[in-house]
Amino acid sequence: LCPELVVTQAHPALYVHYHHRLKKAIENCIPIHKVGSIDEVECHLMGRERERARAIGIAHEIKRSIQETGEWLKCSIGIAPNGFLAKTASDMQKPDGLVVLEQKDLPEALFRLELNDLCGVGYSMEKRLRQHGIHSIEQLCFSSRAKLREVWGSIEGERFHDELKGELVF
Repeated sequence: LCPELVVTQAHPALYVHYHHRLKKAIENCIPIHKVGSIDEVECHLMGRERERARAIGIAHEIKRSIQETGEWLKCSIGIAPNGFLAKTASDMQKPDGLVVLEQKDLPEALFRLELNDLCGVGYSMEKRLRQHGIHSIEQLCFSSRAKLREVWGSIEGERFHDELKGELVF
């Protein structure tokens, strides 16, 4: 059915080994706040680390530290007011990017994205957004909290609204 399919053997122990090495490389530069998956971590910048130049410097330090772990290893880093936008930023330039989204640049910096470029907007959610008249990131960004609560059918819509605006959501 899929003649172009190439099947390769997984090596979970090797992935875990590199996961631990990558965590150590990152923690040599900045403490890890949260591990999202085997290839994703979230770090919080504190105080003067939040200054653009310092934040970018830390990101380059992380990239160098990771490259020392294995010269073929690359990472994309997103710097933003919250974890959701940082993840979005890191996805904007793959495989070896560095994107900074500052509060002053929002929401316009997101307008070139497609709805399904956002974490949490898969096929079904995109369909629901379109059914509610939201066809672009710009429309999504300018939707009210109440509208997004209606689309999501829960408080998650309000959380999504706040994260999209750069607010910290707990």
